[in-house]
Amino acid sequence: MSCPEPAIPFRLDPVDVVTGLPDRHGFIEHLLNCCCRGEPFALMILDLNHFHVINNAMGHRVGDRVLRAVAERLQGRLREQDFIARIGSDEFALLIPGIVQHRQALIFGQHLLDALRRPLQLSEQRLYVEATLGGALWKDSTGDGDTLQQQAEIALFEAKQNKQPLVLYHDRFNGQQNRRLLLQHELVEAIRNNALSLHYQPIVDTVSGRITKLEALVRWRHPSLGYISPAEFVPVAEECGMVQALGDWVLQRACADLCRLQQAGYPLDMAVNRSSLEFQGLGLNGDEWLSVIERQGLSPRRIIFEITESLFMQGNEQHLERIQALREAGCRIAIDDFGTGYSALNYLRAFPIDLVKIDKSFIDHLPGNHRDGLLLEGILRIVGDLGMSVVMEGVESAAQAEYLAHQPCHYLQGYLIARPLALRELLPFLGSYAGHSVPAAD
Repeated sequence: MSCPEPAIPFRLDPVDVVTGLPDRHGFIEHLLNCCCRGEPFALMILDLNHFHVINNAMGHRVGDRVLRAVAERLQGRLREQDFIARIGSDEFALLIPGIVQHRQALIFGQHLLDALRRPLQLSEQRLYVEATLGGALWKDSTGDGDTLQQQAEIALFEAKQNKQPLVLYHDRFNGQQNRRLLLQHELVEAIRNNALSLHYQPIVDTVSGRITKLEALVRWRHPSLGYISPAEFVPVAEECGMVQALGDWVLQRACADLCRLQQAGYPLDMAVNRSSLEFQGLGLNGDEWLSVIERQGLSPRRIIFEITESLFMQGNEQHLERIQALREAGCRIAIDDFGTGYSALNYLRAFPIDLVKIDKSFIDHLPGNHRDGLLLEGILRIVGDLGMSVVMEGVESAAQAEYLAHQPCHYLQGYLIARPLALRELLPFLGSYAGHSVPAAD
């Protein structure tokens, strides 16, 4: 960006037709003018969380009304000299003059987020909308408007990665950005060279006390960077378009190891995680995944595909068609980490789901927390009444297991049973495992 000649006359900002706000072109022009004035200001980028779910489940007409309502709420928090534009499908950019200190920016950013705390009233509908903010201060930038915008977008990315509502740019983010670029390259090589590994966490049947299932968990130990958490490299795979290749590698390797386990005399089921992005790239008949299973000589009945709640909440008929195709072939479908996202029990009726994996946060304070107990027991009853099996994740103590023995819980998974194990560790563990002693229910 370079400053315009002073002779250029003022002209109205191009307008976004949905919200009536300036659009991206108007924002860029206004940003350039702010930079040329040389006075302190802050750039903030606000992103609506899970906005695609509203569009998919309720239609774009409702989505447009949400955008207009959000724009009005934000405008109601701005001063006369402040500027707001819609710069993307679910992104708004704000230019706030007079911001000199990070503390000022944080206070103003929280002021904006507070505008969305109350539900939006759309005719007879009330919708709660959450947002994430990333910001950068002009005084901290040694570059131009492009650099400042890039810094705000990096801050927004950091906020989303760390599940924080508001993050301001910091120089250390450059190093983190460089690491992500490095991981993108290294991950491609790791998948090609079979340098990843799988660990397997046992899942116990509460009736028999025996291990009947495993969950496949991908691991990456880099020769120079050391252990890299899936929480870091899986989002990197999604960013660089490698998540499908990563998921295919995991499925193929898990199926191959399951064959070895069956040959060793362990007729187990294997649960494999597939992200929403992977699921969306799957053909409607599920052939890509089913062919991997069949090439290994496995029955699809031995495979459980774990999918997050967000996919079910999208209300996409094609997702239902994919799920039905996989289940008709014999595979089972599980909701992973139930309760960490939308927790809307209504969608359980709409999809043919076999297992619901309850997130560990529901038992972290059990036994002993009466309110948590009531919540978990209510969920367990509803899921059971719908004919689905329950897997309780994160079971770490005998007291938790005893508590669950008196509840309609079908399977246990967690460190009480075992940590995720490499195949070479899993085989002797299975051979020596005497069964989990579950107290008899009253």
